[in-house]
Amino acid sequence: MATSFVKNLQVCIPSVGRSFFAALFIFFFLTTLSGNGAYAAAGVPRVINHQGRLLDSSGNLLGGTGTSYCFRFSIYDDAIVGAPDSKLWPVGTPSDMTATVKGGVFNIGVGDTNAGGDVLDYNFQDNSAVYLNVDVASRVGGACGGGDESYENLAPRQRILASAFTLNASSVLGSGQSAIGTTTLTANAVLTLEATSTSAIPLFIKGFFGQIADLFRVVGAAGNQLLTFTNAGNLGIGTSSPGTPLSVTGAGVFTGPVTATYFVATSTTDISYFAGNLGVGTTSPTEQLSVAGRLFVGGAGTSTIENNLYVLGTLQTGSGSMYLTANTISGSGALNVVPASGSNVNFTLDSIGKFAVNGDRLVIDSSTGYVGIGTSSPYAQLSIAGNVVAGSFTGTTSATSTFAGVQSSYLDSYGALKAAATSTLNGIRNSGFITASGNINSDASITAGASSTFQGISTAYINGSGNLSITGAGTFGTTLLVSGTSTQNGITNTGFITTTGNINADNSGSFGSNLSVTGSTSVGTTFSAGSTTLTQLNVTNVSTSTFAGGIQTALLDVSSLLASSTFANGIQLSNGCFRMPNGQCAGAGSGTVTSGSLNTLSYYSAATTLDSAVALSYDTGNGRLGIGTSTPGTPLSVTGAGVFTGPLTFTSFSATSSTATSTIAGHLDVAGNIEADRFFATTGTSTFQGVEGTFFSSTGNLGVAGTANIGSTLSAGSTTITNLNVTNISTSTLAGGLSITSGCFAIGGLCVGGGSTASITIRTFTSNDTWNAPADLLYAEVIVTGGGGGGGEVQGNDTTNAIGAGGGGAGGTTKEMLTAAELGSSQSVTVGGVGAGGTGGGGASGNPGGDSYFGLLVGAYGGGGGIGLASINTFESAAGGVGAAASSTGDIALAGGAGDNGSGGNGDAEGGTGGSSYWGGGGRGGIVTAAGTSGGVAGSAYGSGGGGAATVNTNGATSGGSGASGVVIVYEY
Repeated sequence: MATSFVKNLQVCIPSVGRSFFAALFIFFFLTTLSGNGAYAAAGVPRVINHQGRLLDSSGNLLGGTGTSYCFRFSIYDDAIVGAPDSKLWPVGTPSDMTATVKGGVFNIGVGDTNAGGDVLDYNFQDNSAVYLNVDVASRVGGACGGGDESYENLAPRQRILASAFTLNASSVLGSGQSAIGTTTLTANAVLTLEATSTSAIPLFIKGFFGQIADLFRVVGAAGNQLLTFTNAGNLGIGTSSPGTPLSVTGAGVFTGPVTATYFVATSTTDISYFAGNLGVGTTSPTEQLSVAGRLFVGGAGTSTIENNLYVLGTLQTGSGSMYLTANTISGSGALNVVPASGSNVNFTLDSIGKFAVNGDRLVIDSSTGYVGIGTSSPYAQLSIAGNVVAGSFTGTTSATSTFAGVQSSYLDSYGALKAAATSTLNGIRNSGFITASGNINSDASITAGASSTFQGISTAYINGSGNLSITGAGTFGTTLLVSGTSTQNGITNTGFITTTGNINADNSGSFGSNLSVTGSTSVGTTFSAGSTTLTQLNVTNVSTSTFAGGIQTALLDVSSLLASSTFANGIQLSNGCFRMPNGQCAGAGSGTVTSGSLNTLSYYSAATTLDSAVALSYDTGNGRLGIGTSTPGTPLSVTGAGVFTGPLTFTSFSATSSTATSTIAGHLDVAGNIEADRFFATTGTSTFQGVEGTFFSSTGNLGVAGTANIGSTLSAGSTTITNLNVTNISTSTLAGGLSITSGCFAIGGLCVGGGSTASITIRTFTSNDTWNAPADLLYAEVIVTGGGGGGGEVQGNDTTNAIGAGGGGAGGTTKEMLTAAELGSSQSVTVGGVGAGGTGGGGASGNPGGDSYFGLLVGAYGGGGGIGLASINTFESAAGGVGAAASSTGDIALAGGAGDNGSGGNGDAEGGTGGSSYWGGGGRGGIVTAAGTSGGVAGSAYGSGGGGAATVNTNGATSGGSGASGVVIVYEY
């Protein structure tokens, strides 16, 4: 929230006997109003933040490093102290509050009850012109409020002002979510209203006297009217001008009951639609239209009932007739008479009349009770003129029904059924017996309740308690199902059976001759046959299966895990293989063991189950042998330990475990190379015949006839090495030193030492000069650093400021290795000068450091100066100087560090520290904790920046520290 500032005040307090009250209080404060105290939400603190400054008559800040003072706060309606005064808050004497004054500054919360203040319950909406009254006293004793303090008023009173953002509260504008009566916001709701008690009204709207405008209105994003509540009390939905207490423009859906004195539908074109039941004269309609009383349909034209008409009472046509006809436009009419469950439909005709449908289509003679179909003069109970076609005939008496010939989809007889000629039926069901001297052809089933004799049968299904006797030949093209007795529950056959379907027997099956089944054969118990050809044989029981003549089959599947399959003469496979549990195949051919189609042969250990452990597995496709594993990944894969009692010869050997130890008790002869993190020869001498030419003796010595490349650590005693090449980045330690009989150390492609004594000479240039090359120079390393920038100056122009200037930036550094040929006989040396600190008044910035050069070969730039600062009545800080970049001509370029920013606060200030160079840190900035000044310290390390100056409440200028000069250093080899 923004802060409202009030101008400074000065008031002279007359002496009352104590030195403190003889002082001049210069009172400066700012007040922040955080919302309306009387109407603020529960989460808004009812505290006004108040800050001020106390000074004595000489302008010195009171409190020092921290002193407690007593304060009383109240609110009045005017700025002038004295009559006529009207105190607005609090009601009684203000409470005593304690605040610590440090460097003249205090900070306290008006209304903070935790600090001893009064509850800020004043309603700021009652009066916008209110003033804060402040009384202050020196604390007597251990706490304020003991009665010994003498308070002085700091007049005039300051007006309490709102910040810019709190002005928004007067119009309650904003885009965030708000809540009244609760602290819990409803998701996606801009405003949430909640009653605070059972008697509270969440929202109350009252119109103005003589209200003309609407009391409430809701519009859509496009300006369309959604909801309107007028001053007359009319509610409009979809309209802005409702003319009745409820006006709805558009469709309306009521999911509950709607009760009204009456309904009036004024439109002659629109449709009034009721989805549920509509009651007229009743409140509990049971149908879509329920009328309690009479229904009158009058007027000109025809009344049309499109679907059903239900009449619970009497339907009368009066003197006219009632016509049920097809709709003249589309559709068809129908007369449906549906009585209630258990009720009858009664048509009452005159004793001499007839009920007729389209002439003679259907005629009921009320005088005789005869029914005629196809005739207008029925002569029997049922008279049919024409053919009769029926799905079935059912004889309900024991009388004989005789049909000279019957053509029917189904014939059902409860007595005797005699067919003299050939009868073709889709199905026959009879509770008695059926006797046929001819043929009976049925496409469906034949059901007989007693013994029936058929001289010939085709396509029969027998279901009943009687027997089926076939004296001729019986051919069944589909399944034969027998629910009665037919030679046990299985099948007994003295001839042969040929079928293209399946044979299922729940019990034993016995076949004296051949059995040929192209489908599947499933036998629950015993299956006995001669020479038999089966496409597939499934043996699912747990008994022993015996094949005296052997088995010749394309597929034998023995799925029982409990029964034992015995083959006295063994099993001979002419092709294929035995399939193992893991999908591998073991086969045989021509007396030799082959791997089968999967090219894998496995041998299993003895066990009682089929999934015992793999003992030996050979992958013939890849030429891999596995011991203890069925998936060998190498030519020899052994799971577990291995013992070789004889010699073991191999081209290469790799121990992949990083934790296990490989031990060789004797000596090891290797024709190729050997790689190991560690290697120990415990006895004998191990010889390596490869190009490395390496051997280990029994005493632990390592001999290398050729070249040894070691990627990690080599630990050895006294060692003689023809050529040592260390390629890793770890440190190599030579406890006994390193003696080079010839050659040199190669550093950056240059050679140092070897055979004769080598020396290093260091030359340091701190001013401009000329470098001359020595006669025996091999190469030189040149380091060049630019001068450091100076710190900034500060200018204080009154007694109420605290400011710090920025520190100077450091010079850059460049390093390069040069050969004697590149260096030549001499080079000019230029050393960058110091950057002077800012001075001369007005808050001058520091000067940049000078650039340094070693001829035209190596150079580095000087650092930038720190920013100076001049200020009036402010607490300010200035930026530090920019560190310099190195020249792009060197091998290694190091930028100088930037100077630190200065800082200024309440009663203290600090200049920025100078930037650090390659050689060290910069000069410290000035530090001031009370009224006074402090200049910046000059940089000391080569190229470092100078510190910035600082001042607090002091007039005049203070200079920044100078940067350090640059340097040129030459290491001659």
